Amino acid sequence: MTRLLIASAVLVGLALLLRWRRPVWYWLTFGVLLAMVRVRWRYVAVLDACHLTVPASRLRLALARWFDKPVPQQRVPRLAWMRPTRTGLRLRIKMRAGQDAFEFSAAADRLRHSFGVHQVTSREVNRASSR
Repeated sequence: MTRLLIASAVLVGLALLLRWRRPVWYWLTFGVLLAMVRVRWRYVAVLDACHLTVPASRLRLALARWFDKPVPQQRVPRLAWMRPTRTGLRLRIKMRAGQDAFEFSAAADRLRHSFGVHQVTSREVNRASSR
């Protein structure tokens, strides 16, 4: 038990020292993992709070009514991948039908605040250039 406490104290001390003396090294060792976990954990709630969800299709609603199932919830855009870079995280989000890239650009400030990051930028990627 004491070895575990000592090891965790050394790890926290190393992380704090790296954050103070070598911010890039801290980001590449500890910060990326923490940021990826934070984004993954909050993704659905943040996109719902920023009004970046779409309602379930009429077919799904009709099927739910027909089979006496609960009403389907709002659909969140799919998080295709997260890629760490030297300066932050890059997310690729697959939008649902009925969404526009302008909605994400308009919600950039709300996303920045909700995820607790310094900056959020969005741009549209064409299918031809995403391969």
